Amino acid sequence: MKRVLVSRDFKLVRGKRARKVRLEIGFPRRSKKGPNWECPIELTGLLGRLGPIYGVDGFQALVLAQSVARALISAQVERGATIQWDDDTFTIDEFFGFSPPSHRQSTPTLKRKLRR
Repeated sequence: MKRVLVSRDFKLVRGKRARKVRLEIGFPRRSKKGPNWECPIELTGLLGRLGPIYGVDGFQALVLAQSVARALISAQVERGATIQWDDDTFTIDEFFGFSPPSHRQSTPTLKRKLRR
């Protein structure tokens, strides 16, 4: 991906096997194929380049790209994988920031992440 807006490196762990994954979401841009916008997304180590996600404007394309990433990672969790990020385990809601990780608020790892 040429221009990365956000990225996150994490692991999907199932049993003794840990798979390194990098989520990258690019900058939304006007589509060359019509009036819509598109947002590139990659899940390296899991599925690779997924192609652009389309929306009626840049905001919708970005939100939909995050939703696609969440759905794909959630499918792995439903198959028994756990999400590890900086040596801590997160639920899908915690990983995407939809649920405060209240049981970890005092950990140094989380405090470091929240300061970024």
